[in-house]
Amino acid sequence: MTRLTELLPATLDAVEVPSAEASTFIAERYARDDAPYVRLNMITSVNGAAAGADGTSDTLTSRVDRTILGAIRDDADVVLVGAQSVRAEGYVLPRTALLAVVTRSGSLGGHRLDASNDIVNRRVLIVCPEGSPADRDGVHLGAGIEAEVVPVAVAAGDSLAPEAIITALRARGLQRIVCEGGPALASQFVEAGVIDEYCLTVAPTVEAASAPLFAVRADARPDTEVAGMLVDAAGFSYLRLRALRTDPAHEATT
Repeated sequence: MTRLTELLPATLDAVEVPSAEASTFIAERYARDDAPYVRLNMITSVNGAAAGADGTSDTLTSRVDRTILGAIRDDADVVLVGAQSVRAEGYVLPRTALLAVVTRSGSLGGHRLDASNDIVNRRVLIVCPEGSPADRDGVHLGAGIEAEVVPVAVAAGDSLAPEAIITALRARGLQRIVCEGGPALASQFVEAGVIDEYCLTVAPTVEAASAPLFAVRADARPDTEVAGMLVDAAGFSYLRLRALRTDPAHEATT
């Protein structure tokens, strides 16, 4: 059991994880009553590493972090992740939300997607450029997982734009989007100014890191305010930052 305490707002309410009370406690704090939204949910070491000693986030995470991850995913319509993360991590499909994988090449060869027995939706969206091999020929992910291609218009040589990805997902009725990275995809979404809330877990460890969790240009730095913070007895902190909007044009993509 691990004790989880709410520091901000300064209620100092606490629960023991795992427990039914803790599941309710966490779900209440991470539920959003507004839609559409875009969340960024990631874990980092204190020095900004996105992965632990084994090269994945598995060695950074904790039981509490996984419980929070589940609550955030349960509140979402779709979980968005980059193809590199799917190849590197043993990626478990969300229980109820769809998984959408962003890939410029359209190839997920070597993926480590895991559809466990309690997964409600085994359909994976492949977000790729229009006219790519995946768009033309489709994608096969193996037994038990259905792939659906989501083609996105993109200029030659350009990356898939976050705004175009969001538009394509929302055209399919997916209003509540959670981006789980990796770092490159997270940077693109942050710099595009499309993140409404940042959910960041900080693990109490120092890991090898050559770059920040997500790089942000000085002219793309978002204005944020603290929406909440939890800490646990193992030294992990769980921070929520809410983006402050000053550009009415953003409403067109949210």
